[in-house]
Amino acid sequence: MGWDAFLNAEVLLTQPLLIVIGDKPDGFGAYRDGWEIYGRTASMNK
Repeated sequence: MGWDAFLNAEVLLTQPLLIVIGDKPDGFGAYRDGWEIYGRTASMNK
């Protein structure tokens, strides 16, 4: 069984959410992933 942050993000991430994303694309390898999960979350309080 596997799980990652993107699986069912629209359903599971409904609480207020804080995502820390750097200002340099490819600086830490998670820049694009951070923006994707930010856009897919169901929470309106981001």
